[in-house]
Amino acid sequence: MMKRHIFTIAVSLCSLLGMGCSETDDANDPFAGTDNYLFSLVLHNGAHDYEAQIVGDRITLTVAPGTSLTGAAAEYELSELSTIAPDPATVSEWNEEQRFVVTSYSGTERVYTYACVEADDIHEGDVVLKTQAEVDAFGALGRDVIDGSLILGTTVSREADDVSDIAIDDVSALSGIRKISGNIVVNNTVRCKTFKMESLESVNAVRVGNRENGNIIGTIRYMEIGALSFPNLRSIEGECRIINTFNLTEVSMPALRRIGGDLYAYGYGMTSTGLYFDVLEEVQNIHISLGSQTHTIHMPNLRLAADIWIWNNNACVSFPLLEAADAIACICGQFSAPAMKRCVSFTLSGISEQEGYCDCSSLEEMTGQLELPTNTVEDNAFFFQKLETVGGRISGSARLWSMFPALKRFGGLILYNNIGIYHVEIDEIDLTPYEIGTLGIEIGFGLKRLSGPDEYSGELYCRADAVSGFRTVGALNIVGCKSNEFECVEGNSTLHDTFCPNLDRVGRDLTVSGDSPLPALRSVGRKLELFPSVAEYSLPALEEIGDGTLSATAHCLAIGEDAYLPDLRKIEFPVLKRVRGMVYMNPDGDLIGLKTISAPQLEAIEGALYIGRTPRYNPSNGSVLETIDFPRLQSAASVEINYNPSLKDFSSFLTVVRTLQASRWKTSNNGYNPSWQDMMDGKYTE
Repeated sequence: MMKRHIFTIAVSLCSLLGMGCSETDDANDPFAGTDNYLFSLVLHNGAHDYEAQIVGDRITLTVAPGTSLTGAAAEYELSELSTIAPDPATVSEWNEEQRFVVTSYSGTERVYTYACVEADDIHEGDVVLKTQAEVDAFGALGRDVIDGSLILGTTVSREADDVSDIAIDDVSALSGIRKISGNIVVNNTVRCKTFKMESLESVNAVRVGNRENGNIIGTIRYMEIGALSFPNLRSIEGECRIINTFNLTEVSMPALRRIGGDLYAYGYGMTSTGLYFDVLEEVQNIHISLGSQTHTIHMPNLRLAADIWIWNNNACVSFPLLEAADAIACICGQFSAPAMKRCVSFTLSGISEQEGYCDCSSLEEMTGQLELPTNTVEDNAFFFQKLETVGGRISGSARLWSMFPALKRFGGLILYNNIGIYHVEIDEIDLTPYEIGTLGIEIGFGLKRLSGPDEYSGELYCRADAVSGFRTVGALNIVGCKSNEFECVEGNSTLHDTFCPNLDRVGRDLTVSGDSPLPALRSVGRKLELFPSVAEYSLPALEEIGDGTLSATAHCLAIGEDAYLPDLRKIEFPVLKRVRGMVYMNPDGDLIGLKTISAPQLEAIEGALYIGRTPRYNPSNGSVLETIDFPRLQSAASVEINYNPSLKDFSSFLTVVRTLQASRWKTSNNGYNPSWQDMMDGKYTE
């Protein structure tokens, strides 16, 4: 073994030098300008990078014996707006002792002393310790650096017999390890009441617990560690993953400032757990699932994260310094991010109990969706005072609509009313002050009045007694509206018990049910489905249906399809001239009261005409259809009429039958069933 050479250093204290190092409450304020810390120092020497370890005011760099650092380039990180003298970039003799003074923006100084340590106590390669004896033996070697990974314990299944003979219950022998260039892996035969590596300062990744085939629980035995502590760990280059922990009560990393990868914590069956990351500022993604018990998630200095996903039903989730994030999704009792100005999307659920709240009081802009709880109570408080723009859709309880005083624009809206004892009476919603995108407006409860812009290119879905504005909409689904200004629907429309006096055109599919008069409707672009609940139903202005895109089996005009409508007696299309697709009418079993179908101006059906079908429930429950009034019908792809025992007159088909081949004319089980030849011979009535 080569002899260890150490360049000794003297620790300089501010008090001995007469420098001001007073600790005040302001020192914890990141904007007060009192911080004077050197956070990191890395030397780039040719193809090698050497990271110094900083503990207190001591800077130590460990190298192999004989390593020359003369001329190495320094990279360092200081507190915000602080300075360092001398500038490490001007230092060339890094094998020698150095002294650095870091001065805060407010003028306070902190003295650091640097030493280069030549040591041969670096273990090359991975270290695998499966038993307590192996842990103790390796600890006795005094290695403080592992150039590889440290793997502790083994993985056993839930059904494994007693593992006490291979369990590791004490890792204090490893307390001198300062650096692990690879990963630390803690398998589920490690059973420490407290797992603590007090000297560890840097590691590539932390992986505690096991998973199998992507299944978090699976057949793997749960990890049984009481507390997990890395008090001096400053940096994790990769991920920090803690899973399948059963008795874990605390995760403490009070010196950790950065996680280069993801933070993943899954604690199945834990009754109470604290996650303490006191100075953590940056992480890629956060995924925490701690169940329904009370837990603490402490990240007071987190500033940047990509995706944040937390399932922790009853806890308060607080990120007081978080400035920006991508997607946030939380199930929790309370959520607070008062400094956050921007995020891509935000989903919050679970807040419906007393004292629940959400504080996003600085949030100004979102490019994605904002999803809030659908059921809230009066004591819940939601703060979005500065939110102006939501690029996606806003969804949540209607009670929250008053929580956005600065809102100017949003991509879409879904509002629900509270259920049960939390029901809220809301009579009117006015959307005219907003710029609304095309993602749809859905009001999931009854209103007396909804107001909005005259032109809206998205879908409007609501139940309202009256609607003002919305003369032209992209799509429409409305119930119970008797007063409105609808004139044109560019896409699909569904109307139930709705009177639309001005609706002139529907661009694609129209479904009408209940009592829904449409006196001005002239055209339906693709498909019309009718389910009237009145005795007589008429579309007096309708001239054309369809665009020719529907096949012979896809109905272009359908009346009573799979719907029980016993009240309808007559349906009429006074000026309808053309149906560019298949016509399907179902007067048996469903339309059992329908007696007359009338379209006196109908000239062309580009698809098949089908009236009737075999009754589904009782063959004797046939229709009472007596009259089919299509006197001007000149063309159709085919005609099939069956199971109408009261129908005996086929004179409406005298012209069209002459354009059909015999195979395309079918009648059966009617009061009279003329064949194609009968019709050609003028025998159109019994």
